[in-house]
Amino acid sequence: MASASSDKTIRVWIPSTRGDSTVHQGHSSVVQDVKFSKNGKRLITASHDKTVKVWEVPGIKFRCTLSGHCNWVRSASFSPDEQRAISCGDDKAVILWDIPKRAALAVLREHSAPVNCAAFHPDGHSLAACSDDGSIKLWDSRSHHLIQHYCAHSAPVRSISFHPGGNFLLSGGDDSAIKIWDLREGRLIYTVHGHSGGIRAISFNKDGTQFVTGGADSFAMAWESHLETYEVPHSSGTAKGGVVATPSSLPPPPKPGLHSNGLQITGSTIRPPSPREKRSSVLSTSTNDDDLNAGQDGVITNNGEKNQRITNGIPDSLEDTLSQIMGSLNMITSALSAIDQRLRDAEDQIHLLKTEESYLKA
Repeated sequence: MASASSDKTIRVWIPSTRGDSTVHQGHSSVVQDVKFSKNGKRLITASHDKTVKVWEVPGIKFRCTLSGHCNWVRSASFSPDEQRAISCGDDKAVILWDIPKRAALAVLREHSAPVNCAAFHPDGHSLAACSDDGSIKLWDSRSHHLIQHYCAHSAPVRSISFHPGGNFLLSGGDDSAIKIWDLREGRLIYTVHGHSGGIRAISFNKDGTQFVTGGADSFAMAWESHLETYEVPHSSGTAKGGVVATPSSLPPPPKPGLHSNGLQITGSTIRPPSPREKRSSVLSTSTNDDDLNAGQDGVITNNGEKNQRITNGIPDSLEDTLSQIMGSLNMITSALSAIDQRLRDAEDQIHLLKTEESYLKA
């Protein structure tokens, strides 16, 4: 296991009760990200010193530096064949690297705000990135052309993860929403909520049957994806030229797995949350028109039967009005969630100031 730190170092840990680790320093500033290659023989690191570095494992031998960013680098990862790498950062750029040549193959600047995370598709032929602008973008890694764009979240998108099968993408953002996207149809499958704060990290397991999320609320949650039961919806009706999903084509919504009993994982300890934390960590699902993007106007809902009647029975103009109303309600909900989070942050800050004041008086 490897970890990155604000002390400018990376640590490689040996899983044991002793917690042995080796420390390595190569960056001149905060190390923001560290990842292993697919075969575990290399490490890649991203730093606030505007560089990406590649290391050999075992022994952690420095191999090369990739320089090209003009601001902090937030994320870096290897391609499946380990010959290329991708990085992104606060300069709003996504850079595709040729590792043997230590040169940039392409600089992609479609995002309008800092880019937080970038990843290769499992087949290596495409790549994705997410940004503070709330969007997720996918490019062809060979032609470097933009191939998909999602207005994904109502707040910065912090983390993304490809399903091992390559057909789905997982995303998490500061709006506390976890979203699963069907890349074949270019549409949202589900939105789930469990964290009371923003999502900081998200990842599928090796077979895609589960995924893990880490939040600003200090919770780590494991979820069952149920994507193995998902089928691409076939047209059984139309919604403004889109595809309407039938109940049989939709998987059951993701549900908490390891976190179903309310376990909060903090460092090396696991403790049950307080009753207030349990109440605030409630699973909910939503699949609404406002969440569906990327050029698809089809409607996916859990109650597909009811959706079918509405789609076939209501004029397009009224359907558009209802969609706008739902979109407005979602925006209001997101705004209220953001206000609630800010109030909590303010309360924490006031408590901290009072503590410091008491200390100074003493």
